[in-house]
Amino acid sequence: MFASVLSWNALIVGSVTVVIGIAWSSRAELNKKLKLAMSESLVNTLGYTGGFLQLGAVMAVSRGYLTAKSSTYHLMSLIGSSGLLLNAFYFGANPAVVINIIWMTMNLVGLREGISNADVWNTLLQGLPTESSPTPIPA
Repeated sequence: MFASVLSWNALIVGSVTVVIGIAWSSRAELNKKLKLAMSESLVNTLGYTGGFLQLGAVMAVSRGYLTAKSSTYHLMSLIGSSGLLLNAFYFGANPAVVINIIWMTMNLVGLREGISNADVWNTLLQGLPTESSPTPIPA
């Protein structure tokens, strides 16, 4: 089960790396198409919305409304990072693009682990004695 989680995480990171490599090699063309397809005000709106969603996710964890391992947190953070990534790419802020790609990859892995960790823990905890289990008597 643990090896399965590692292989999924490696698949996610590898896939993101390939997509980044392809996108990076044609970033000028992608930027031109993006600027033709979207207005600056729409990109700013999506960027601000993403930023507020990202801050909301972090605030929810810091206030105890969500845990850092919850799927809700990772999904909010992933969507927020997507808006920030779009905005940074549109305006050519390469350091912010790289940071948001890394952040989004961590969220994808977190979403995958959040789903699989429940299965792992259920498997590990199965068969362990509980408080109501009788205490074994040595022979």
